[in-house]
Amino acid sequence: VCGQRGFEQKSGRPYIETHHFIGLHKKDPRSSCSDNILIVCPDCHRKLHFAQIDIQILPGDKLKLKLGGKEFIVKRNSLENLRNL
Repeated sequence: VCGQRGFEQKSGRPYIETHHFIGLHKKDPRSSCSDNILIVCPDCHRKLHFAQIDIQILPGDKLKLKLGGKEFIVKRNSLENLRNL
């Protein structure tokens, strides 16, 4: 969301987290779908849970997130996006 790659672990790999819009605890079949998951830095992950947020779905597989007073546009996961890799 913010463009940060998280922080570097002892192994040298970046540490990131995943946010589920539909929580896994709800046992909803859609909760494990790729378009329900957003890869974020730890700080943005906490904001997604505890800060004031507004989420809008935009055309072209994009999300508009208003998070902690800032606005971000992120590309959503989709099978169509995977075909273009």
